[in-house]
Amino acid sequence: MTLKTVSSDNIIRIAMKKRNYKILVIDESVSFVLSMKHLLSHQEINVIPCLPHVATETIQTVYPDVILLSFCLKPGSSINLLARIKRNPEVKNIPVIIVSKTKGMIINQALEEGAFDFLVKPFTYNDIMETIYAALELSHQGKSSSSVSLKKLN
Repeated sequence: MTLKTVSSDNIIRIAMKKRNYKILVIDESVSFVLSMKHLLSHQEINVIPCLPHVATETIQTVYPDVILLSFCLKPGSSINLLARIKRNPEVKNIPVIIVSKTKGMIINQALEEGAFDFLVKPFTYNDIMETIYAALELSHQGKSSSSVSLKKLN
């Protein structure tokens, strides 16, 4: 399995379609949310911080273009939240990118639950931007995130 690649032409096309994309960052770490806000603000991406316990309601209120979901939360809570998102017909097509400190079984489980992709910390600027723009392209095509081929875990 391989991740769908995003060419620079696709990134430019996506960037021209809409300004001020909304990325919901679900994490308990204020420092991670602030670093994402700083990093993505240069791309005219509006980062909306969200604590895990209000994520379901916030997703339905904000209806973001992409969700970044931290897997540094309490064991099992991230998978449960992802499953709730993907079972909700109103928001199930929003691509969810998993952010984790490690690869492993939890990532496999997240991908099986419908996560769009994953990033392992620390990641590069190019890694996050390519992944976000691939998710934005999918989001604006109106396809389900489960239709994307996934990264091979090595």
